[in-house]
Amino acid sequence: MARLRTPHYQVTKQHVISILQRAIDQQLDISEWHIFIGLPIQHDPELEQVRQTCQHLDDTQQVKPNCEQKLQCNEQAVEEINHLIDQLKRQGELQC
Repeated sequence: MARLRTPHYQVTKQHVISILQRAIDQQLDISEWHIFIGLPIQHDPELEQVRQTCQHLDDTQQVKPNCEQKLQCNEQAVEEINHLIDQLKRQGELQC
């Protein structure tokens, strides 16, 4: 028992980009969105900032489920998420 660790949510930058892209394409299940925004990302402060921004979009009702339980974003949320995707892609290019 001493060697067991608490499970944690560790996503990659590519996974976050995929979540965000599927969100603006209305292809992301609302349950996956809630997992993403609900679990802190402790291993990467930049991804945690993205998560917090998305959590704010959810808190301010800029995203909501549609009738198929897929995430639906308003125009302002789409712009913000596109900006986040661009930021993450630029950060990836700088690290190469």
